[in-house]
Amino acid sequence: MVRRGRVKPQQYTHRGYHAKHPREARFYKKLLKQVSNNKIRLAVTSSHVLTSLIRNFTKELVDVAIEATIYRGKGTLTARSIQCGLRVCLGGGQLLHFAIVHGMSAVTKMHLKDKPIIPVSYIRNQIKSSLTRLRVAKDACVYLSAVIEYLCFEILELSFNTANNMKLTQITPRHIFLSINDDPELCKAFNKPGTVFVQGGSASFHVKNNNVQE
Repeated sequence: MVRRGRVKPQQYTHRGYHAKHPREARFYKKLLKQVSNNKIRLAVTSSHVLTSLIRNFTKELVDVAIEATIYRGKGTLTARSIQCGLRVCLGGGQLLHFAIVHGMSAVTKMHLKDKPIIPVSYIRNQIKSSLTRLRVAKDACVYLSAVIEYLCFEILELSFNTANNMKLTQITPRHIFLSINDDPELCKAFNKPGTVFVQGGSASFHVKNNNVQE
């Protein structure tokens, strides 16, 4: 039977190929609710920018963890390997310290019924996309899930403060760019050569403080 009449335009859905927001947007929404209590929202472009940053950082961390696991002659990727990769990617400082604390705390409490904001299954899929022959321990996924959740929370909190100082109700890629550049540790981890922030962002790596007041 042939369908006649006017065809309805394609509707965007929360999931699938035609989704406006990436899958990770629901994680950001929950984290942003803890920061701003629904006083500000995340732009669609900001969701894609933050997702790209997190995915690239996760891949880099997992690659280092895999190299460390193979170097030790082990066949399973564990939380210890993830922590080794985290030390290499973050270098040092308070950001690394609190990331390790959140990761170890999550591993200690992983037998409880409390579910993390970023599901362990999502992290496992991210890890397995870079694996060749290694097994993945559950504590590695739990550890990395807590670390990524903490880093997203830090970026969203700083971006919220930047947008709030400008008296805006939406977080744009420009706010994410400024918040990362204003924090030396986040800048070292995320704003690397080749990183570009679209729609209001910039490829410049040094931003003056008076830009925030404009």
